Amino acid sequence: MTGEKLLEQAEKYLGDKGNTFWKAYGYDHAVAWCCIWVWYVFKKAKCCELFYDCGKVQNVANADAWLRRHAEWVKIKDAKPGDIVIFTWDSKGGNNTRVGHRDHIGFVRKNGGSTKIYTIEGNVGSNNSAKSKVDYRTRPAKLIYAVYHLDYDNPKPKPAQDITQLVKDTLSGKYGTGAARKKALGSDYNAVQKEINRITALTNKTLLGEYGTGAARKKALGKDYDLVQWNINRIYKQKESEKK
Repeated sequence: MTGEKLLEQAEKYLGDKGNTFWKAYGYDHAVAWCCIWVWYVFKKAKCCELFYDCGKVQNVANADAWLRRHAEWVKIKDAKPGDIVIFTWDSKGGNNTRVGHRDHIGFVRKNGGSTKIYTIEGNVGSNNSAKSKVDYRTRPAKLIYAVYHLDYDNPKPKPAQDITQLVKDTLSGKYGTGAARKKALGSDYNAVQKEINRITALTNKTLLGEYGTGAARKKALGKDYDLVQWNINRIYKQKESEKK
């Protein structure tokens, strides 16, 4: 897959309204569908692993959170066909600063230098999602929240240490709990939560003495030793902090 080929897939829907896309997503009524359309393009191009790990995503902010971890944030002047561009209608943001609201998403069609980008987007042309369509746009830099480049030619699986760091950050409270955690982690939520559950079980067994101490514990836990020991230290520090 290349950015150009993905763009060819996107252009197949030029002029189409949103019902095809939101129905494929699972809705039987009109919804905001710019992000749904991007998901649909990747799915139909048979490279959904390149965007949100093949998961469904409707919220532009969630898509951006995933792109921050999996894609390269590039300068406007370096944008290439097939790159993903996120827009902000917030006057305090724009200019590829990743500041402001994340309001809209589409694909780069053609580079326009440092002042603009030529795009193809879904859900444009009307404020009514039932009447809007896929169309070309020329967007000034002031509306660009971020431009992301995916490695279309050489997709790489996310390194294991990325999940480990997400687990540590989540256990440390960075992503909150419940629905807030699920929203913040996006498509990584299930994998991270599964690993947290596994590490928590090992931590509890370790605290009960099942794996011994010192070298015996290290041998028994194997590759999980570092993360389990980190979690134990985190728990002790938290308890000490609560006493103060």
